[in-house]
Amino acid sequence: MPMDLSPVRKDIDSLHTILGRPHYALLFAALSTIVILAYWMLTGILVPSTLAFNPLLKPLDSTLITAIAALTALMLTVTAFRFRQHDTRNLRKRTLAGSALGLFTTACPVCQPIWLVWLGLGASTLFLVELSAYLEVASVIAILFSLHWILQTTGDNTCRA
Repeated sequence: MPMDLSPVRKDIDSLHTILGRPHYALLFAALSTIVILAYWMLTGILVPSTLAFNPLLKPLDSTLITAIAALTALMLTVTAFRFRQHDTRNLRKRTLAGSALGLFTTACPVCQPIWLVWLGLGASTLFLVELSAYLEVASVIAILFSLHWILQTTGDNTCRA
């Protein structure tokens, strides 16, 4: 039995429509540059003192962190579209929940203890360094899910000017 890909196709069509508008394409390009550089510096991919790439970094980690940064920029662009195109008083809870979920995910094992400290679980985070690749994959999935969630609230309204 073939899998129904219509929700994914709708999301891709919505993204194509949003990024087809020049100001949102420019916003995405600017956010991507800023967020990727910030993530690279905060996670040690790019060494700030020399502006060189860290030779000790694992390729999988750098790829996943870059994907997280690019998806975060895409999610922020879609959220900006959502806020700009619709009356903010009538935003559905899914838009805000999707944005919060995606922004709450993190890209590095060093950052994990920060949000766990916020939740009062800071002492139990030493094992997370060994699980960094799994956490990065979980972050990518969470951001994709939240992006899908935001795009669901956009629906047929992407063509409105």
